[in-house]
Amino acid sequence: MKCEEVEASMIDYLDNVLDESGRGEIEKHLITCEKCMDEVKDFKELLQSMSATEMEKPDETLRLNFYHMLQSEINKQQKANKKPVRSVSLWNSPWIKVAAGVLLLLAGTFLGRVLQTTPKTDTSSSQLSDLKTEVTEMKKILMFTMLNEESASQRIKAVNYAEEIPNPDAKVIDALISTLNKDKNVNVRLAALYSIARFTDSQQVRDSLVKSLEIQTEPILQIALMNILTEKKEVKAVASMKKIMSERNAIKEVKETAKKGIAVLL
Repeated sequence: MKCEEVEASMIDYLDNVLDESGRGEIEKHLITCEKCMDEVKDFKELLQSMSATEMEKPDETLRLNFYHMLQSEINKQQKANKKPVRSVSLWNSPWIKVAAGVLLLLAGTFLGRVLQTTPKTDTSSSQLSDLKTEVTEMKKILMFTMLNEESASQRIKAVNYAEEIPNPDAKVIDALISTLNKDKNVNVRLAALYSIARFTDSQQVRDSLVKSLEIQTEPILQIALMNILTEKKEVKAVASMKKIMSERNAIKEVKETAKKGIAVLL
């Protein structure tokens, strides 16, 4: 097992949801890889710290303090560089990402409590709507930023953020499609595919998946794409499936999936 594979499965490993074989492979790797062992220890410490921290109800000053902190960091960087700093460079700062994550966690908790306890007045509804919008926008920013991380597990987290965004816009969908087609880690690409699959009622999304099927070479992605397109009765995928069936290097399982898909679609 390689380091990238361990990183992609690390969260499941720590949550004890891997099967015995998967856990055994990771533990075997950890014996000989000091880097991955250190990452596991860091994750454990972080999770323990989070579980031991009592969640407090945030007030209105939370948002103001966060934006004040954000502006202070911008000012510092502008002063140091003596030129305007683009927001994307700011979001590459690790502690800003942590602060944003904390803000999302607190805002989400606060939102849940308010929904349970606040009377439905026009004012409170408006405030809740504004808070929901801000949380959604923050998730988008985190998603776009984390999709550029070196760690595959971080990029999978970014894809998971997309699943928490209601009615994602074209920019979010395009980012997921790009991840599906270009990410170097097959687990990240697969996670992106399952996230996109929620929006296959859209013809534009189905067309994008058909194009993706034409370029994918990983068997697991080919099979997943064909199953999704077959389920959605997307006949445009037939040409790609026929091409896959004619390829010498395609494995038996992939060809069988293509054959079944063609039979359903024609």
